[in-house]
Amino acid sequence: MEFSPENEEWKSIIIAEHVSPTRSGLDFIDTLFIEVGKSFIQVSQLPDIKNLDWEIQQRNLDLKLQRWNMLPNFDLKYQQLFGGRFGEYNLGTDRRFGINISAPLFLRKERGDFQISKIEYLQKSQIFQFKINEADLKIRALYQQGLVYQDVYNHLKNVENGYLKLFELERQKFDSGDGTIFLLNTRENRYLNALIKTIEQKSKYIHTVLDYLRATGKISQSIFGTDGL
Repeated sequence: MEFSPENEEWKSIIIAEHVSPTRSGLDFIDTLFIEVGKSFIQVSQLPDIKNLDWEIQQRNLDLKLQRWNMLPNFDLKYQQLFGGRFGEYNLGTDRRFGINISAPLFLRKERGDFQISKIEYLQKSQIFQFKINEADLKIRALYQQGLVYQDVYNHLKNVENGYLKLFELERQKFDSGDGTIFLLNTRENRYLNALIKTIEQKSKYIHTVLDYLRATGKISQSIFGTDGL
């Protein structure tokens, strides 16, 4: 597309006075981490846990169905043998009642199916409880690790700012002719090393926070991945 003053797409965009920036990027993640950490997290409402809970409910229904299959079957039958309207008929014996009762003879297959359903239900229940405990421990561990990484990052950031001030002072001395190139390079190298450590620690902190937010169901891999950080 060629630039032209008449082209509408190249005109300046003026932001209205009432428009204010929203939280975004890493600042939004920091804020979300604090907000989620203060709130109560219901582990049972996490997507993976809820899916497992639905499976347990299905196993429970299967167990009830297998129990019903072992019960006797009763069929009550009624049949009228007359025709015409009911008001024109004199009550008599032209009607038939019947009852059929059936039940499995030895219940071997039914009891076997019931025991299998019961074992599967108990297994799913134990897995469900294990997953709840595992998710709860994982969320707590990630949150504590995030707090530690955040504290270390703040400490390293203070060290970085201290080296930056020393470097700026040394540069002012050098510009005024009162310093040496050796001291200036030394200050700059120490500042850059501190900056690298701060960036590395920030990366660890952000990755941990993202894992924590995914574990709590507050953010998904498809919405905010870590590959681009």
